[in-house]
Amino acid sequence: MMSTRLFQTSLAIAIFGLLATLYSAQHQIDVDINGKSNASCNISETISCDTVAKSPYSKIAGIPVAILGVGYFLSSIFLLVLAKNSTHYHEGSYALYGAFVICAVAASLVMASISLFIIKVACPSCLAIYLACFAQAARLWFAKPLWNGLKKWEAVVPGAFGCALLMILSIGGYHYAETSQAATAAQNRAATQPQHSQIPKKIASIPLSKSPYTGLGEDYRKGGDQAKLVINEFADFQCPACGVISDTMSEVHKLYGDKVLIVYRNYPLDAACNKNAKVHPHACEASTVARCAGQYGKFWQMHDKLYTQQKEITPGNMRKWASELGLSDTQLDACLSSKDIRAKIADDVALGDSLGINGTPTLYFNGEEYDGPRDLPSIKKVIDSKL
Repeated sequence: MMSTRLFQTSLAIAIFGLLATLYSAQHQIDVDINGKSNASCNISETISCDTVAKSPYSKIAGIPVAILGVGYFLSSIFLLVLAKNSTHYHEGSYALYGAFVICAVAASLVMASISLFIIKVACPSCLAIYLACFAQAARLWFAKPLWNGLKKWEAVVPGAFGCALLMILSIGGYHYAETSQAATAAQNRAATQPQHSQIPKKIASIPLSKSPYTGLGEDYRKGGDQAKLVINEFADFQCPACGVISDTMSEVHKLYGDKVLIVYRNYPLDAACNKNAKVHPHACEASTVARCAGQYGKFWQMHDKLYTQQKEITPGNMRKWASELGLSDTQLDACLSSKDIRAKIADDVALGDSLGINGTPTLYFNGEEYDGPRDLPSIKKVIDSKL
């Protein structure tokens, strides 16, 4: 049975690690939603949590590394409690805990190396997490863990099952929290706008390409080309708030049909397409894949798939979704290497920059930027006034 002193110190370290990862997870959500944060861990250009959170290394298959850390430390606490209080499973649970700690130390060394030598920026909250992992390992070293417990599978299985469940709950909780906070942030931004300036007086000239043979290609749109009202939607497929406004635009189309023309404009917050943004690592490729699908008459199907499966956007999944829509690997590869598609996306980005766009989603009603509430009733009221 685990000694009380070993249990207490190991538990304290795991709780410290859990708090550090929860802080990092919330910070990641803030950066994903707003493009930046006011976190105290942003000290300088070389010591910045934001820079690390914006890098492609902050997520694995779309899941923040911080959330995997939350699942790990919750599992550590679970295994320690099981090892301390269970007569039958204590040896296997403690040995499994030891194996997890070794994996965590290895992962910490890899992530620390990426931060210092590839991103070349230190992240204070990340360092706190690494410290917790190293402290766990040091405590194990002096405690001489019961490695033989791993050989007793019947004593290991309950602990492993519990850890898997905690990891699933951590990932699910993250997705729920980010979606909820994205919707709240959109509502708060809308609520702070003065009611008298829902649509500023300045009118911008926004060109519209209606033919695939015009310029760099057509602008994908739904509604009537002769509609009295044209809504230009500048968006990013990995932006949570864009997913919310996408649903609203779908409702607008259902309500107004050909009376309103909705035009989708690519403004990916990805340095591969947009030199001014480094928030979403797959947004440029997502825009490319969507336009590729559009060349075969499937833009809106891919558009909807990318937003409904936003958390699952990876190069592999996008290839799978393209295949499900009937695109072959050869067709997709041709699109991904197409200079014309990238040029069209770059043209959308340049247009957005010329309009002064500094975030997504941004809407324009007949060339007038809309900065009012983004809920359907508010947008419907403006549309009705225009029609």
